[in-house]
Amino acid sequence: MAKNKDKKLAEKQIYEFFKEIGEKRPEEIRKVKRLAMHYNIKLEKLNRRFCKKCYSTLNNSRKRINRGKITITCLKCGHIMRYPYKK
Repeated sequence: MAKNKDKKLAEKQIYEFFKEIGEKRPEEIRKVKRLAMHYNIKLEKLNRRFCKKCYSTLNNSRKRINRGKITITCLKCGHIMRYPYKK
């Protein structure tokens, strides 16, 4: 029973963190991601708000749509992420 409460509390903390992601440091993002992995919480579309390689926020990234894919380029490390796009 306590494990269920901990998971719900962690889920609430994660969603509150991503509401105000603005200028968060990569270390903070890494901690939140580890918290989600610990409690097996799927980040789904929240994963697209930070770079998977350097964990920086993608506020100032280059975004393009081409051939049914969204391409996001991190301006800090140059990592390219591609996601499917449905019309």
